[in-house]
Amino acid sequence: MSEWISVKDRLPTNIKDVLFYTDSSLCIETGWFDCDDTFNWFTHDDVYLQSCVTHWQPLPKPPKDTP
Repeated sequence: MSEWISVKDRLPTNIKDVLFYTDSSLCIETGWFDCDDTFNWFTHDDVYLQSCVTHWQPLPKPPKDTP
């Protein structure tokens, strides 16, 4: 698995699914970062997160033995 990357060090590729950690809810979410217009984070439930994301990492590869 990848290591966590601080948003202070680097941001992910635009609108690419990643795992991210939020300090407001102390949880790990999946979603994407939009740097084209809003510079904000979004979950797959279209929840908008502004500045509470502190770290992110690429999604792991899926299992090889899935149907």
